[in-house]
Amino acid sequence: MTTPLLLAPYTRKLVWGEERWVVSARPGASSVVVGGEYAGWTLDRVVEKEGVSLTGVRSPNPHELPLLMKIIDARRPLSLQVHPDSASANTLGGDAKNEAWYVLSADSNGSAAKEELSACILAGLKDGVTEDSLRSAIADGTAGDAAVRRPVKPGDIYYIPGGTVHAIGGGTRIFEVQQTGETTYRLFDWNRKDANGEMRPLHVEKALKAINWNEQGGKLFRKRVGTPFFTMYEQELDGKFTRTMDGVSFRTLFVVDGVLEVTSGGETVAATSGVGVVVPADTDEFTLKGRAKIISVTL
Repeated sequence: MTTPLLLAPYTRKLVWGEERWVVSARPGASSVVVGGEYAGWTLDRVVEKEGVSLTGVRSPNPHELPLLMKIIDARRPLSLQVHPDSASANTLGGDAKNEAWYVLSADSNGSAAKEELSACILAGLKDGVTEDSLRSAIADGTAGDAAVRRPVKPGDIYYIPGGTVHAIGGGTRIFEVQQTGETTYRLFDWNRKDANGEMRPLHVEKALKAINWNEQGGKLFRKRVGTPFFTMYEQELDGKFTRTMDGVSFRTLFVVDGVLEVTSGGETVAATSGVGVVVPADTDEFTLKGRAKIISVTL
């Protein structure tokens, strides 16, 4: 397979806002192909059919897409939470989830500004926080004070490896690249209730076991971040650019702003802001044309 896949997102609403899964091959929550040979197909079906030709030889399972990419529109703060890394996932069950965030916008003047936690992220625990002190803070409703608060601005990149305590503040929109696992352990949810008047469940004991107490993530990057699971970098395009591929990994292109044309295998797709395109691993080369800011992701 050598032609690009333009994708329509899978959208879901949550108590704190909305997620748009712009590149997702999770069954039941998959992006949908727009145009071309596979028009109307869910991405998971295409991946299953095309296998290594699409995903590349670096993918752990050639018939699954190992990454998920989404826009998180946090109108209210997300819960204070932690995802397992590979080691704790083996012990606790569930899937490992290492992720990176590219900040799209951070509104400190809108309605979210009324929240104490707005236009910022929480990433990592403060020095001196222990399991006992964090457990006590959860019990007395001050768990948010145990995490490091980091004001953010558009273009900031943060790597959040599994085992890192984190949250996203209200009024913050991010583009997230992650392993496909969705295992989340909530430590604290700001005592809020959903539309039915119910509080979401916490997973305190598993969360405390999933925390990497020796090393907390949340390091700030600019333009590029390389992790053991994926590489993500920002690119400014004004004109035309051609790049070769080697069959090792698929490449995804997310348009931050502007208009982008992607050509490979003799076909061209046009993507606008907030849209994702997948270039298959078997593509010999692809051409980008337009005036846009994009995020490029590979394994």
